[in-house]
Amino acid sequence: GGLKKLKTLKVDGNKLTELPGTIGGLLLLEEFDCSYNELVTLPRTIGHLHHMHTLLADFNSLTHLPPEVGSCRAVRVVSLASNQLAWLPSEMSSLQRRVLNLAHNRLRALPLSFMRLRSLSALWLSDNQSKPLVPLQNDVDSETGMRVLSNYMLPQ
Repeated sequence: GGLKKLKTLKVDGNKLTELPGTIGGLLLLEEFDCSYNELVTLPRTIGHLHHMHTLLADFNSLTHLPPEVGSCRAVRVVSLASNQLAWLPSEMSSLQRRVLNLAHNRLRALPLSFMRLRSLSALWLSDNQSKPLVPLQNDVDSETGMRVLSNYMLPQ
């Protein structure tokens, strides 16, 4: 179709229950916002979006993600807050993301492969379960003097 050169797609707030598989044909798509809908999953063809750097799917009913989401290698920002996610595909660890928002889901654990997320600079995991997903300790950053929460298991 005529949308092959589309770079930004915002379908937020439309009460959508599913997305068409043809979304994978938007090969030049860079930003995709499907927040505030009623989606349970994303189409497998999302893995074809190799230029996508921002994926926003907050406030849906996502219960799972297709493993193909790991093929979106350019993704830098992923926000999946306020969904029903109980687990994440290990393929997501191959992404070069810098920002990952998983707050307000049902996650009990993160895939062990997430330890490879070397470029991650911000991670939100709040309000997933009663026990913390990642044990954190208070530290002071030696360069900035800022108080930070750290975990020896996360990439440094």
